[in-house]
Amino acid sequence: MRARFISMCFIVMFGITSFSQEKSVEISFTNSVIPSVSQPISALVETPTSVDFFVSNISTVGNSFGVSRKLVDVPSSWQEQVCWGKNTSVFVGNCYTPVSSTNQNWVSPLSETVYLKSGEKGKMTVTIEPGDVVGQQGQYRYYITAEGSILDSVDLVFTAIAAVKEVKQEVGFSVSPNPASDQLLIQLLGIETASVRIVDVLGNVLLKESTINGSKRLDVSNFRNGVYFVIVESHGTKSITRKVIVKH
Repeated sequence: MRARFISMCFIVMFGITSFSQEKSVEISFTNSVIPSVSQPISALVETPTSVDFFVSNISTVGNSFGVSRKLVDVPSSWQEQVCWGKNTSVFVGNCYTPVSSTNQNWVSPLSETVYLKSGEKGKMTVTIEPGDVVGQQGQYRYYITAEGSILDSVDLVFTAIAAVKEVKQEVGFSVSPNPASDQLLIQLLGIETASVRIVDVLGNVLLKESTINGSKRLDVSNFRNGVYFVIVESHGTKSITRKVIVKH
């Protein structure tokens, strides 16, 4: 029997608005400066999609920068995570999970700004998980701030589109508890052995077990609070992903 599933394709529109009279930051997407005219970008995903932005300090002095977000028009069921830090090979910064239904206007804590020297870059990663309604749109506006002033902004407009394709038989497994604080119990369903890994929203592999038989307890006590993804794979089947939340 041919198995089918509906995955979501997101069309992302970018727009830049500058607020300061003398521009001190520059926002780029995958190291290309975003033009003033909105630019559509599409990405077919099976799990929440992430978009990276790079913020360059183009002034002659160093400064501490923060981020904030306004929900322009977003369905209440959509979820979001924002990571903000320095653009280094190993991410140094903080990740936040604003609650869309209550945080219409969200501001990163003043104590967690990112200091950028002249010419240095910061990195903002936005991860959006839409609902399951095809055709819904969500518009987010992200601001770069310094000393209480808005320096620049970028708009993201996501449109959920259905795509149908054939897939292999899926691996079955359960994860509990969810949210978790110390341990996760992985239980395989319908298969005897599989490999498992846990990744963060940036795709970094934090834990990996090459072989588990039936069930396995995984230690997440050292993980930071936030959203993670458990990926299980078995030979001859399609990998499957479950979202988990770690909350201490």
